[in-house]
Amino acid sequence: MLAEILSDHAVLTIDKYDVTPDDAPEDPVDGCSDAFVTNHTVSQRVADALAVFDDLKAKGWFDGELVLFGGSEGGAVVSILAHQAEDADAVIILSTGTGLTMAEFFPMVAPPTAVKAMQTVFDRISADPTVEGVVGGVSYAWWRDILDRRLSDDLLMTTIPVLLVHGVNDRSAPVEAARATRDAFAAAGQADRLTYWELPDRDHAMADPQGVSHMEDVLRQIGGWIEEHMP
Repeated sequence: MLAEILSDHAVLTIDKYDVTPDDAPEDPVDGCSDAFVTNHTVSQRVADALAVFDDLKAKGWFDGELVLFGGSEGGAVVSILAHQAEDADAVIILSTGTGLTMAEFFPMVAPPTAVKAMQTVFDRISADPTVEGVVGGVSYAWWRDILDRRLSDDLLMTTIPVLLVHGVNDRSAPVEAARATRDAFAAAGQADRLTYWELPDRDHAMADPQGVSHMEDVLRQIGGWIEEHMP
């Protein structure tokens, strides 16, 4: 959809390990492959993206203009890439808990029983950095990698324009996390570098309370922002 909206741009998608667009596992949480569980962390996805960028430059396919765009976990990836990818001109984060750590906002979105169970896992991970396991469809390594990282700190390390888009009804990454990023930019004197869109009646996937998706409209607005902010 974004490729259609940005028809004058090349849109590069970098997906997760052993995941294809046609995958439809019966169990989307515990049905992931061993390759995915073994290799998948946010930091590894950042490293993979940097390797792809280097390869494109080496092959002469890169014109020097780069907009980073990610949603949910992908938003975490591009938040870190924003200061690690030297060619980045702008970064867009959609439905990602940037201003609070995972450890801070998980209790805000999960049922109390799940919070209690996961706190046991978090304590094990903190006590023993070598302990291995799988929970929630991802490895302990995935949780250890992202659990205490505040992504707004990564975004504040950049000098490029940032667009942060978040739905008020997001129950995967609470809007309080996005507001914390807005406030962090203001406190750092960088509010003019952040464009913050807080969308009422939108959830994690940009659907309204009736379940109607507004993602296409949001992406079109994002496309307009890109055109305005490209150098």
